[in-house]
Amino acid sequence: MRNRILVGYRQRLERLSHAMPSLMTQSMTNRAHRLEQAQANLRAMSPSAPLERGFSIVRDSLGRIVQSASALAPEDDISITFGQGTAQARISEVRASSHKPTKP
Repeated sequence: MRNRILVGYRQRLERLSHAMPSLMTQSMTNRAHRLEQAQANLRAMSPSAPLERGFSIVRDSLGRIVQSASALAPEDDISITFGQGTAQARISEVRASSHKPTKP
């Protein structure tokens, strides 16, 4: 009786040991896929993502983000951050829009 139990355990152990490489490969593939998805999500949520798509961030001389042209005046110095680098500029003219953007 004890011998039968040991034989059963041995057979089960052999089946599991043969399945192990395949299961490990599948597990690693699944984890790699999840990691790639997480990396893609992080890239999409990155503050620099809009900059890489061609948008820029404009800051006034105090480093505050400028959200509207009406916040600027001629001769104001600004800093513009692009996806690849920054530039300094001086405002020569301001044409503020009377259109107010809607909040999402």
